[in-house]
Amino acid sequence: MPGTLTLTTPDGRAVTLQEHPGRGWRCCEVTEAPHYYVPLHGSLRAALTEALPGLADDDPWLVATLCRLAPQELLE
Repeated sequence: MPGTLTLTTPDGRAVTLQEHPGRGWRCCEVTEAPHYYVPLHGSLRAALTEALPGLADDDPWLVATLCRLAPQELLE
């Protein structure tokens, strides 16, 4: 199983993130772990926006996270 990364959102929530190479991403608030209950998404953007309802598509934190972890998604 891939490693888990913990991110802190702008509003202070902690979310965990897992990349499954070739399959997608899982993301949830730390309080909702373990990840096997969380759906797998084809893109990091989709995983984050599902885990963080209300997060704007152009939110600076989201764009910075995509730049760092999945820059190819910014070109799609």
